[in-house]
Amino acid sequence: MKKFLLLTFLLLFSTCLYAQTGIIKGNIKDKSTTEGLVGATVMLEGTTIGSNTDVEGNFSFKAPVGTYNLIISFISYKTEKITGVKIENNKILTINTDLVEDNANLQEVIVVGIRETNTSVAVISELRRMETVAVGVSSEQMNRTLDRDAGQAIKRVPGISIIDDKFVVVRGLSERYNTVLLNDVITPSSEVDSRAFSFDMIPTGALDKMLVLKSASAENPADVAGGVIKLYTKGYSDQNTMNVSFSTNYRIGTTSENVLTQKASSTDFLGFDNSRKLPSNFPSYVEGSSVERADVARTLPQYYDASQKTLLPDFRLGFNLNRSFFVKNVKIGNMTAINYSNSNQFANIERNLYNGKANDDIKASPIYKYNDANTQNNVRAGVMHNWFFMLNPNHRIEFRNLFNQIGITENVVRTGTHFDNGYNVRNYAFRYESRSIYSGQIAGYHDLNKDKTKITWVSGFGYTDRQEPDFRRVRTQSGIGNSEKYEVAIPPGATTFDAARFYSSLTETSFMGRGDVEHKLKMGNKDAKIRAGIYAERKDRNFNARWMSYTKSPVGFNSQLNELPINTIFDNANVTGVNNFTMAEGTTTQDAYKANNTLFAGYISASLPITERLNANVGLRAEYNSQQIISALRGGAAVNVTQEQLTPLPSANVTYNLAEKHLLRAAYAYTINRPEFRELAPFTYYDFNLDVNLQGNPDLKVANIHNADLRYEWYPSEGEMISVGGFYKYFINPIETQTTIVGDGRQFKPFNAPSATSYGLELDIRKSLGTWTQAPILKDVSLVANLSLIHNQVDLGNIASAVDKNRPMMFQSPYVVNLGAFYSHEASQTQVNVQYNVLGKRIFTVGDVQYPTQYEMPRHLVDLAASKRFGKFEVKLGISDLLNSPYRIVQDSGSRNGSITDTDETIISMRRGTSFSLGLTYHIQ
Repeated sequence: MKKFLLLTFLLLFSTCLYAQTGIIKGNIKDKSTTEGLVGATVMLEGTTIGSNTDVEGNFSFKAPVGTYNLIISFISYKTEKITGVKIENNKILTINTDLVEDNANLQEVIVVGIRETNTSVAVISELRRMETVAVGVSSEQMNRTLDRDAGQAIKRVPGISIIDDKFVVVRGLSERYNTVLLNDVITPSSEVDSRAFSFDMIPTGALDKMLVLKSASAENPADVAGGVIKLYTKGYSDQNTMNVSFSTNYRIGTTSENVLTQKASSTDFLGFDNSRKLPSNFPSYVEGSSVERADVARTLPQYYDASQKTLLPDFRLGFNLNRSFFVKNVKIGNMTAINYSNSNQFANIERNLYNGKANDDIKASPIYKYNDANTQNNVRAGVMHNWFFMLNPNHRIEFRNLFNQIGITENVVRTGTHFDNGYNVRNYAFRYESRSIYSGQIAGYHDLNKDKTKITWVSGFGYTDRQEPDFRRVRTQSGIGNSEKYEVAIPPGATTFDAARFYSSLTETSFMGRGDVEHKLKMGNKDAKIRAGIYAERKDRNFNARWMSYTKSPVGFNSQLNELPINTIFDNANVTGVNNFTMAEGTTTQDAYKANNTLFAGYISASLPITERLNANVGLRAEYNSQQIISALRGGAAVNVTQEQLTPLPSANVTYNLAEKHLLRAAYAYTINRPEFRELAPFTYYDFNLDVNLQGNPDLKVANIHNADLRYEWYPSEGEMISVGGFYKYFINPIETQTTIVGDGRQFKPFNAPSATSYGLELDIRKSLGTWTQAPILKDVSLVANLSLIHNQVDLGNIASAVDKNRPMMFQSPYVVNLGAFYSHEASQTQVNVQYNVLGKRIFTVGDVQYPTQYEMPRHLVDLAASKRFGKFEVKLGISDLLNSPYRIVQDSGSRNGSITDTDETIISMRRGTSFSLGLTYHIQ
């Protein structure tokens, strides 16, 4: 299979060797003002080959050898036709011309279009015009890769890394320090335990572009330290298009494996469950005599319903539709994208736990050594449905909708030895989770006074529903040396890990409204801009969990029942409450919480042309935030956490034009980082995979951050950018997660460190070899390279439990490297690319005096992709994770200074497996 795909890559690549092309480029200006026209269309007559001009009126594109007529057009200007344009092989033809305003027809022109924003050229042009330090990636660049969703695509952005294809880390700072906006609206949370937006919910086919603002400004939310990540979905299109797509994926070590999996409900394939939840007549609390509790237990579905299954290849389906039409004088557009995927991942995961050790010259003694046969099935059904109403050239209304239904089935069979307790184990966990996430927005854009005043407004609603029905966990064990006879561990009372059934439900709603106004005024011969705006948001969350266990009946229990196999031990005949099993519930008041957050913000800022070359954006934002958690401790003592804070947040972004294509940027901002609901709630959750308890901390404080940036940018030619920059951040009360030993188990709990610093260098290069050489193949190659070098240190002050006092912050990598080479041949509509990514080691969990800090080690990733267009069909082939490097967590148990050696112990190790994909898209229109 691998040889076949590699051969296919070579065949696709070789088809380009015989195609002959040239380059046509030039500049289009307004004849009267001699200023470059932005967005003018330059096309070869009778073809779809051409481009739009950039912010300076420049254009460039490749075309097959031949003689053509060149059509140059722009709204309210007379169209120009240049005949007999001859394109020769490996030569550049330059055409510069002026367009004349069409005054005779000017009054009849109604501008109803929107400038193209999804190309690499458009994104780089936008980055150049922005007033903040920013990076981005276009839809055009995403389409060249195998990236299926925003989580995979965003790791191509300079200084960005990704955890589990979901949680974005900017400049080495974890997801908690990043704010995610979808079409300029804060996204609903997709996770229970952390502040995060699941980026893998949005397919790349529905994205227009992604921007990451690395310096803050008054116009954007202030709860940020890493970056403001802006996702823009595809919007208005003048073209009517329709396509369907199908792709499949073969993963080594997963596809065709015979695995243990739980019984599916009839709707699992749609991403939600209809058979695992508690029965409608189930009591609000399991209590009474052992017989009464056993009667209740028998109303639940069978405890063990697993069976063997052969894993099929992954598959994905997609449908995209764009339509535009007029209703009287209003132009209406619609974009609909429907996506469905069903994917599997199987892995043998090594999980170890060790005692401490005296020095770095010896190995620590193991507490346990396990192997997890972990199978996950992920189902995702997503719909994006957007409407656009162009009322007239100056007024536009948009209605956007995004819905995702996600179902996750996870089954774990854990085998190995627990040395401290002296037994072998064969443990099981059967988990299902469904998430329903909706984001809806209504937005308006209004240009007044001939583009002097702009008003925008957005109202939004977000909804998250997360259900975890009937998470079943059971331990079986045998004496070391007696692996033939396993007994089920039956607890004396309810627990969350022995013969347990766990249920949780979370719902969260959010409402928001935002209004902004921008007004232009003259400062000399330059335009200054004054902006002001308000923002209001309300979030409400309800969380409830229940858990219960099968236990022994109090009188006359038959101990031989413990020796029954797991698939029959809890059959209804053995759960009567007399001489066998009954049920006990352990749910307490600590297992539920309500939370709400109210945010009001206002800002004013000014974009000022200080001199011909120096521009400054200065602003002040003020945020009032009220956060409340209502819960109770296990004994019933009330917990009512209320945090109210009014924070002034100044910012300044300065840009100096060193020359026509050279910029220097400097920025400063004061920002904050607030605790999340789950971090404040006292609820404790047992994570079976990590074998730890996760607990909140009601005493967490808000973190405050000082941010400074300095960056140089060079734009050699259209679509190219080279930048180098540095940053510095100082944190007060940063929030981290610490590992502590509680009894004979481990616990993850957030805490505030006194302070931390982070500073680093970033290099970003996007360069086309076509500006250096016209050699075949090489002239159509573009390179993308970015490197981040980061130093970070936490000051733990007098925290008694702190041992690693000079360590980095959590998830802080000392370096991030992304490299890519892209071959794109327009005439043959062929693309081939290779990409490489690696992160330096970063802290996975913070230790204390009893438990060492754990590090996630570097993992080298190489992806290959190729695509070819055949008329209305497009074929895409790819290989992901070519090297199949292991994912490893290692504990720093020796030196305790972050220097990992061969004597430090591996805690987690696994390989995800190289995958081979084949995709087919049919362009109906």
